[in-house]
Amino acid sequence: MIGPRTENFRVDGARFFNFDWKEAAALSSCSHCFHPQATDSGARTIRFSNTYIDSSVKRIANYQLPWRAIFLDEDGSLTGKGAGSWATPFYPHHNRTECEHNETYYGGVFCDNTVQVRRIAFSAA
Repeated sequence: MIGPRTENFRVDGARFFNFDWKEAAALSSCSHCFHPQATDSGARTIRFSNTYIDSSVKRIANYQLPWRAIFLDEDGSLTGKGAGSWATPFYPHHNRTECEHNETYYGGVFCDNTVQVRRIAFSAA
């Protein structure tokens, strides 16, 4: 599933099983942002609930150019870290005790609900 370039897209009831296809991930970010000329800053919030990922999935997320995305896990079914938890690409400022970094499986970091992940965009600066 590749997320759109819109804010607050909702994914409810997605199921991933029998999903061992090369190194593909179950989730990806920013549709049509695959090239540098896309001029999109990324970091859109995609909301997940009632997600099921079985053991055949070897990687949960591949984040696309510009390598910014916010996956809000509303019920804890995506991250396993409880309601209101987050998945996002890893950057050094995400190196916090509340966030677990696993590039191979998570594709970035999973953070519990004690942190907040938000998009900040400046225009016409």
